Amino acid sequence: MLVIGRRWIRGCCAALLLAALAHGQAEPLTVVPAPGGLLGRQAEVLVEPGAPLRLDEAQAAWQRGEFSPGRRAVLAEGLGSRPIWQRLTLYNPTWGHVELHLVAGMTWIDRVDVYLTRESGPMTQWQGGDELVGAPFAQPGLGMVFPLVVPPGHSELWVRTETPDPMLVPLRLLDDNGLRQLERLQHYGYGLLYGFLLALMAYNAVLFVGVRIGTYLRYSVYLLSFIFVNQAYTGHGLVWLWPDWPALQRYVILSAMVLFGVAGLAFSTSFLEIPREAPRVGRALAGLQLLGVVGMATCAMLDAHEPAVWLGFGFVALAATLIVLLGLWSWRRRQPAAGYFLAAALCGMGGTLSTTLSTWGGLPWSETTFHAIDVGLMVEATLLALALGARMRVQEQARERAEELARTDPLTGLLNRRAFRELASSAHAAAERRDRPLSLLLLDLDHFKAINDTHGHAAGDAALRAVGALLRSTARVSDLCARWGGEEFLLLLPETDHAEARAFAERLRQAVWDIVLTHDGRPIGMTASLGVAQRQPQQSLDALIAAADAALYAAKEAGRNRVECEVIDRAGTASSGSAA
Repeated sequence: MLVIGRRWIRGCCAALLLAALAHGQAEPLTVVPAPGGLLGRQAEVLVEPGAPLRLDEAQAAWQRGEFSPGRRAVLAEGLGSRPIWQRLTLYNPTWGHVELHLVAGMTWIDRVDVYLTRESGPMTQWQGGDELVGAPFAQPGLGMVFPLVVPPGHSELWVRTETPDPMLVPLRLLDDNGLRQLERLQHYGYGLLYGFLLALMAYNAVLFVGVRIGTYLRYSVYLLSFIFVNQAYTGHGLVWLWPDWPALQRYVILSAMVLFGVAGLAFSTSFLEIPREAPRVGRALAGLQLLGVVGMATCAMLDAHEPAVWLGFGFVALAATLIVLLGLWSWRRRQPAAGYFLAAALCGMGGTLSTTLSTWGGLPWSETTFHAIDVGLMVEATLLALALGARMRVQEQARERAEELARTDPLTGLLNRRAFRELASSAHAAAERRDRPLSLLLLDLDHFKAINDTHGHAAGDAALRAVGALLRSTARVSDLCARWGGEEFLLLLPETDHAEARAFAERLRQAVWDIVLTHDGRPIGMTASLGVAQRQPQQSLDALIAAADAALYAAKEAGRNRVECEVIDRAGTASSGSAA
């Protein structure tokens, strides 16, 4: 009799175990203290096989064992998922009711139906979702937050979610303190993100106003587009800006995604100068941007939500890939700041990929993987700011180089005529204003045409370069040296009177004579004639140059290889003095 009793007990236990396994029933979740963590693995899950199920139909399906245990901490089924039920068995061990907050799903979920039941039937029911007017229970950055009052003993929590968007349903049961901590974390995080991006956006907008370079404006628009798409999918826009417009919410996230991709491509093509470097690629990318905008507008007008979902996610993925490829192409071509750009694009793409995969279930969901796009965009924005700075430096150096080339004689490296006049005018005006001495030397190579005719133009160029090097090495920092034209050179000597200028000119004449040049093994001798003039009161710069030119002419007439000075006597009469 005892043996029979034991067999009967073992049979009953086995039957109960099989029944529990058939139902996939999880252990009851004790709500005191509040669980706090993600509850996906404690839940039982059913994907609706066909028509929408009512609560009693879902309960019957659970009785038939059609629910399965949760496999992940967060339910993530990606795009186009059928409606899903999740069930939790709650246990309140106290004698009183326990107030908790159920955080269920993201703010983009179309419908979230929550039921708290006991054996006697439905106790409480809530309805949330972004397709309901007023966005009930939506909290920015958190998702849908429902107030639960859990009675003593056992109860059942049923959550049904439906959306064509990514089916991402984190479940949490939090007490007041836990909810405040989560809210604080979200608020500080988004405050840091938006503050950083807005400051960077404003800085580049100010740069655009100052320098009128369109790349800075496009970068500001790109940052603004990310802030907009982030506000849209985190629920900030839904709760703060358009809570009573569910039709707008239906497409605003997807439209913002397309605009974000368009802004990224527009900035990238401008920064990398794709229209100039690869015109066909530039036109193709412009067409792609237009196609994305027109496609999303068409989906919205036709209320084709599911195609819009695929278009939005597909366009962002394609844009991120193309931006990386553009950066790689430009980096291989050694374009300025392309390395910074490529690193930034990879960071942005990595963050986007991590967030997308965690949303679709390809990666385990966590706060880190979900917010990777925010971190990636902050790093990307920083690197792009460095890239813009590096590009600005390169452009500034190129501009300075162009200005230098425009002001410099390419053969001798001395100032050209235009640059000399600009700088000499200031020096002449300063000397006139302060009544300080200022002298001017005009140097001409003797028989330069004969050098060209006898030895060729290469020899003539070598002679000019040698004289240019001589002038640069002997002139003071304050002196201005220029190639005036042909074989003529001009030197302006501030704080130099007539006698000092004459002595300096004589040293130059001797130094030119001492230059040793050879061409094809044959020596080339050079001499120079110089004219010297000192500034006189009320004398213009052109008059000073004319005086030096007259002295040079006198040196030529006197036999060359000599210095002639324009001397002003006490009566104001000009005459020439010479040194050979």
